[in-house]
Order: sequence, then C-alpha cells, then structure tokens
Amino acid sequence: MDLKSSKNIFVEMMFILNKNYNEYLDASFGKYDLTATQGLFLFKLDEFPDTTQKDLAKHFSLSKGWVAKYFIDLENKGFIRREKIQNDKRQYKITLTSKTIDLLPDFKKIIYDWNDQVCLDELGDDFMNKFSMLVENSFDVVVR
Repeated sequence: MDLKSSKNIFVEMMFILNKNYNEYLDASFGKYDLTATQGLFLFKLDEFPDTTQKDLAKHFSLSKGWVAKYFIDLENKGFIRREKIQNDKRQYKITLTSKTIDLLPDFKKIIYDWNDQVCLDELGDDFMNKFSMLVENSFDVVVR
C-alpha cells in the first residue's frame, strides 16, 4: 500500500504536521510548565498587547471557557495579570508579567526554531496566502 497516493494526502500530511508541531511545542514549552497552547497565547500577547481572551478564543478557534481556564492557570503561575475591562466586566485586559517578558526571547526561539527546522520560510507568500484561504474556508464547513 502506497500511502502517498492517497486522495487525502494533503489532509493526512496536515494531520501529521499538526501532531508533530504540538509535540514539539508541548516538549519545548513544558520546560517552563506551560502547554503548547499557553505558549502560543503568550507569543500572541507579545505581538498584540491589546488582545483579549475573546480575541484569542476566536483566533485559535477555541471555546471562551477553555481559554479562560488557560488564562487562570497562566495567572496562577505568574505569567500574566488579568484586569476586568471597565466597560465590559466579562472581558479582561491581559498584561504580561516581568517573568514572561524575561522569558520571551526563549519563547520566540522555540517558535522560530520550528519554522527554521521545517523550512516554513521557504514556502513563500503565495503558498501562505492560499493556505490562509483554506483555513478561512474550513470555518464554513465545520459543524458546531
């Protein structure tokens, strides 16, 4: 059986890539007592400081409840501070702590090392634009 001739090869390759990426991130961020998802949240919060829990839930296609649990854990571990937003008491302003800011170079290295090792930068803008379109289209077919 030649698995590479499968009609679902792209989906299968994406599954394998995602599995390997999560294993890499879990092992790498695990050294800091973080999950892969928590590490990615901190990375995004550094890139976009005004991001809310709701924004991250939408961006990563996760439930607001799951994101809240991750953030409570991050706060308990001293990686973030959460403050209620005045005009919407259900939302929190998230601030990175000095502990996290000191670790950001390590966190960025984790992400950038993966990108380098799998040659992500060699895919080019055209591929990334088309792949972004695939991701966006996938939201239309997900049954929730």
